Amino acid sequence: MKSDTRPIEEIIQGTYLEYKLGGINLFLTPQEHALLGSSYGGHYTPYIPLAVQLGNCSVEMCEVIRKRKVVFGANLIYYGKRGEVLGHALLPGLDLNPNSPTYGQTLEDPELLNPDFYPAHDTNVRDIPFARLKSP
Repeated sequence: MKSDTRPIEEIIQGTYLEYKLGGINLFLTPQEHALLGSSYGGHYTPYIPLAVQLGNCSVEMCEVIRKRKVVFGANLIYYGKRGEVLGHALLPGLDLNPNSPTYGQTLEDPELLNPDFYPAHDTNVRDIPFARLKSP
């Protein structure tokens, strides 16, 4: 297993923020909350984590915590799949370039982990909330 080379202060701060802001996962974006089935984030930017938008932490610290989580639950129907349970979707990385117009935003829409594992829904239509690109 690869050792963590981040400064211990960064790891401790990330763990503290994760604990402090538990409950509603503020490290998810409104788009990711919508995929969970939550209505959270109606007036927020869909691709920036809520913790950043609310001023609870920096983009960089939020990225540290998101990299530790890696996946989150997502309703399969949004991916054109059948299932009564949540599938696992990958948390996309954040744009960490402060000079970029998309600074703090996810680099792409969340993708389902192992999509071939889940049977297709009758419609097989992918309809991700706030999707950047709609599938044909």
